[in-house]
Amino acid sequence: MPGSPAASRPVSVRERILASALDQIGDFGVRRFTVDELARRVGLSRVTIYRHFPSRGEVVGAALLYELRGFLTEIEERVATIENPEARLTEAFVQVIVGLRRHAMLQRLVRTEPELLLPLLTTEGGPVLAIGREFLVGLVHGPGGLPPEAAPDPELAALAEVTARLVTSFTLTRDSVIPLGDETQLRRFAVRYVGALAREYAAARAAR
Repeated sequence: MPGSPAASRPVSVRERILASALDQIGDFGVRRFTVDELARRVGLSRVTIYRHFPSRGEVVGAALLYELRGFLTEIEERVATIENPEARLTEAFVQVIVGLRRHAMLQRLVRTEPELLLPLLTTEGGPVLAIGREFLVGLVHGPGGLPPEAAPDPELAALAEVTARLVTSFTLTRDSVIPLGDETQLRRFAVRYVGALAREYAAARAAR
């Protein structure tokens, strides 16, 4: 499945369950998701599934976060050759929004089951924000940026969270006075505003 970890990597039982759960959600949506069907697809007992995920809701939530991590891993690989951390961050911002707008499962769930999906991205969106922060902080720690062993920085975490919140907003709500309808417009916005946040952070860090 696009967005999932590479098939060549050893797959754990947990990952098998999550991959099969994503297939089922893609076929039937969240509302019709059942652990019985999941057990049949993955070839495991319900007991085994519940050993890893105590409830239906937890396996659904974990599967969607698994998909998000896989999606962001693909974006990270795509921008890895960009040596400047500011440019890497702004290009990732563009690629994430474009990719999410085209993500078949996400867009289907937004259309058909918004009451089930939207809380996971808004009022209950802490885990999604955490994954987004981790991804964006990693981009700043990449080539030309901070060394991997650099101590955690609350200011960098704040920059990452603001950027992640912008991504969520512009992905879910396309109506805006800001022209963001295509990649060129998104990139112009990213360079001007996300880039400005990155430059301010870099200047503040250099002055410490």
